[in-house]
Amino acid sequence: MQIANVTITDENIAWNAINWQKVNRRVNNLRRRIYRASCEGNMKLVRSLQRLTLRSRSNTLQAIRRVTQINQGRNTAGVDKVVVNTDKERNLLLKQLASNDTKSVKPIKRVYIPKKNGKSRPLGIPTIGDRCKQAVVKTALEPYWEAKFEKCSYGFRPGRSAHDAIRRAYSIAGANKSKKWVLDADIEGAFDNIDHNFLMKFIGNFPGRNWIKAWLTSGVMEGWQITQTVAGPPKEESLVRFYSILLYMVWKQCSGSIITRMVQ
Repeated sequence: MQIANVTITDENIAWNAINWQKVNRRVNNLRRRIYRASCEGNMKLVRSLQRLTLRSRSNTLQAIRRVTQINQGRNTAGVDKVVVNTDKERNLLLKQLASNDTKSVKPIKRVYIPKKNGKSRPLGIPTIGDRCKQAVVKTALEPYWEAKFEKCSYGFRPGRSAHDAIRRAYSIAGANKSKKWVLDADIEGAFDNIDHNFLMKFIGNFPGRNWIKAWLTSGVMEGWQITQTVAGPPKEESLVRFYSILLYMVWKQCSGSIITRMVQ
């Protein structure tokens, strides 16, 4: 990792000595409290807990561990060519994430992944620092929306999988059921054309909205050229799942829940 001119003090953390069960318990407790407050419609408490989650040291520690030690892309660098592998580097990253300056957001690196049909799928790779901050923000934002999402939606949601969707589909259209059809719909260019202002308005006064706005407009670096993003969220790992569900909520609100009523 490229080390900046930062003095490493005795407060540095020995990552192997961290009680991760305690860290995860604290973060999960915050998530549950946000979810309950959202279910009760107590927006004042929701925003207060979200601010607390964004400032939570446990949340930041969990995000750094997930991005730099657990995720498959932990050794994949962004445009700054930085990866984080040692305790010293993780401590420096922890200090950097304490800053609330969105100017630290960098463009995503564009790479192309080959598909089975011979075509390529574009993928954006943020820097390690941005990925960690995105994980922090996602932890604060996701529980509020989990209370709003449809019970019959399963894609990209915590604690749910494709097997849950298969089980649900079988219970509706099994051999002894009257419904024998499947609706397969694809909204072409949904990600590429979503208006940033509309998405930010839909998110509301979330305490971390300045970070989301910065990521949406951070731009894309392909080769040595940076292209500004004027519409659509970047297709990157940390928040793309949340964007997918949020866009479904936008579409559902605009379409009058027609499809939801059909599958129920």
